[in-house]
Amino acid sequence: MKYFAMVLALIAGAAYLSAPAMADETNSAAAHVIVNVVPNVAVTANTPQVVVNSIQSSEFNVAVQFQVQANTQVLDLSVQASNLFKHDDIASPYVIPLKSGTETVSATITSGSPLGGANNLLSFTGSAASPISVIGHSYPAMTTATKRYGSGQGEFWNQAVDVTVAYDQSSQTLPTGEYSGAIQLTALVVPTP
Repeated sequence: MKYFAMVLALIAGAAYLSAPAMADETNSAAAHVIVNVVPNVAVTANTPQVVVNSIQSSEFNVAVQFQVQANTQVLDLSVQASNLFKHDDIASPYVIPLKSGTETVSATITSGSPLGGANNLLSFTGSAASPISVIGHSYPAMTTATKRYGSGQGEFWNQAVDVTVAYDQSSQTLPTGEYSGAIQLTALVVPTP
């Protein structure tokens, strides 16, 4: 019997040592959370329709204002613009063309400027990758190279961008009537290194 009591005591001791530890009445743990906010940009036309009246045979400018909002201070801007087509018909032989030559487009921001001391002038570099679609119409367009602009508002953008595009109506025999096309501003978030 003595042997039996000793075995029971050993079993009870082993059970006590192998029992799970009891937790305190309260406890906590914490995890470190990291979220990366990525840059984004939105562009809207403040002047969705611009009417230029009484053009005869001369060069003229069309000004459009866009609103740009972004959560970053540096953006690449470019402009796309189409010729002006008689009665929205891109197959019409009657066209008012974009002015040829260099720096026939300007993009000016309210608060800030192009980086590196560059001016606000842009030059067309060729055909746009896709037409400009507006109010149910699709216009083939030319595009400028991008230019990097910095916001004077700090770490964000919320400001107007004034875009001016030059046209050259030099034909003395262009039929009267309405000619139309489109101007587009593209803002691109600058990739972080």
